[in-house]
Amino acid sequence: DPSLAASTTTVSVQRLSNTAIAYSATVTGSAGPTGTVVFSAGLSYLCTATISNGTAACTGPISPTPTVLGSYSGDGGSAPSWGTGVSSSVPSTIALVWGYWQSTKINNLFTYRLYARVTDGTGAGVPGVAVKFTVPATGASAVLWGSNTIITDANGIATSPVMSANAKVGSYNVWATASGVSGSIPFWLSNTRYF
Repeated sequence: DPSLAASTTTVSVQRLSNTAIAYSATVTGSAGPTGTVVFSAGLSYLCTATISNGTAACTGPISPTPTVLGSYSGDGGSAPSWGTGVSSSVPSTIALVWGYWQSTKINNLFTYRLYARVTDGTGAGVPGVAVKFTVPATGASAVLWGSNTIITDANGIATSPVMSANAKVGSYNVWATASGVSGSIPFWLSNTRYF
């Protein structure tokens, strides 16, 4: 209908967790658009949101495709419109980056932190993924000087807190796991009596 005011839909996507995504759309137009926006990816429905003050937002599952479509239905005064946004990638792999094969004297700091990278199926880093570093509960081990759960940065990198050796001599692994990714990776460390 040419009598309807034009509208524009702009979509944005933000990862909330490894199972939930915040989808939002800004709908603008001279008639002050009202109504709803439906978010979808390919043939998959994600969620529906009502426009309030020009913005529609809802939480839905991780998109199965990289591109998310936001479809504004129109309201009788504003014409329908569509916009797309890029979804957060789905994490599939965790890998060692740096910090493995280190030794230090008991009760001393390790030289390097541990770095792990979470990637998607294309090898691109995935931000916003929780990575947990787990040290042995008994025997030779390390002390983490901070939270053992780190959120990956824009490049998919999780950096452990500063670590020190405990008072026991021996070699061991610190294991890193990523939320939503099967398996774990070992960082080999060693506590020595002399350094």
